Amino acid sequence: MNAIVLLTDFGTSDAYVAQMKGVLLGEAPDNPVVDLSHNVEPQNVAQAGFLLASTLPHFPVGTVFCCVVDPGVGTDRRLVCAASQGRICLAPDNGLLSLVLERDANARTHDLTSFAKRRPDSSATFHGRDIFAPLAARLARGSSPESIGTRIDTSELVILEPACVSEKGDTITCRVLHVDRFGNAVLSLPDTPWSETLRGWNGIRLHDPEPGPAVRASSYTQIGRQTLDLVTTYAELSAGQAGILAGSQGYMEIAFNGASAAQALGLHPGDQVLLSPTSAFPAS
Repeated sequence: MNAIVLLTDFGTSDAYVAQMKGVLLGEAPDNPVVDLSHNVEPQNVAQAGFLLASTLPHFPVGTVFCCVVDPGVGTDRRLVCAASQGRICLAPDNGLLSLVLERDANARTHDLTSFAKRRPDSSATFHGRDIFAPLAARLARGSSPESIGTRIDTSELVILEPACVSEKGDTITCRVLHVDRFGNAVLSLPDTPWSETLRGWNGIRLHDPEPGPAVRASSYTQIGRQTLDLVTTYAELSAGQAGILAGSQGYMEIAFNGASAAQALGLHPGDQVLLSPTSAFPAS
C-alpha cells in the first residue's frame, strides 16, 4: 500500500494533526501514514519546501506527500500536485513545490482545485483536514492526478526565488536554506562540487555580506570574519570552533561541535552567506 507522508506547520500541541489522521484512517485505512514534520515554522513555505525535497527520494515509489503549510488557506489560491520520481507531492500553489521542481525537470504538475470545489461544506480555515487529507487518501488508493484535475505546465505554478550560488573573484555567495534542531545551518551549496572547491582553499573564512536592502540589519553581528575548518564529522571540531562540512542532506552546512552554529553566529533561514579563502580576507 502507498504511504501517505504528512508535512505541516501545525505543531503537536493542538488537535489539527490528529484530525487529519482521523480522516485518513477513515478514507484510506490500509495505507500507512508517516509524519515528516509538523514543526515547520508557521507559514514558512521555503522551509517546508526544503524538508520535502530532501526527504522525497528516501520514500518508495507511489508515496503521496501531503504538504499543508498554507498561509493562503480559504482564498482562491490553487491546490496543485507534482508527480516527481514516481512520488506525488500535494500542496497549495504557494511555492512549496519549488525545490522539488528545480531538482526534477521531468516532473508533471496538475491543478486539483476542482476537488476542493466538490466539497462545499469544508472549513474555510482548515483545508488540511477537509480537503488535503481526503485528496491524499484518494491518490494513495490509486487515483491518478489526471482523473481528478487538469494537467498544467510547471511554469504556471508559483515558484519561490531560487537560493542561487554565485562566485565573484575569491568569494562564494549563497544562502541559509534551513537550520536544523541542532543549530546546523544548511547552505544552498550542494556538496558536489562545492566540497572539493572548498578543500582546495587554504582555510575558509565566513564574513559579513555587503550592506544592502537584501541583508537584515540584525544579521551577522556575531560573524565578523569567522574562520571555518573544513571537516568530515562534527567531532573533528574542537570546542568553540566553527566548521563547514558535507551534511547528510546533500548540502554543505556550518556547524559547531556540541553547540548551535546558528545561534552562535546569528544565522537564520534565508540569510546571505559569504565564503572566501582566508588568504583573500586575512584576519585584521
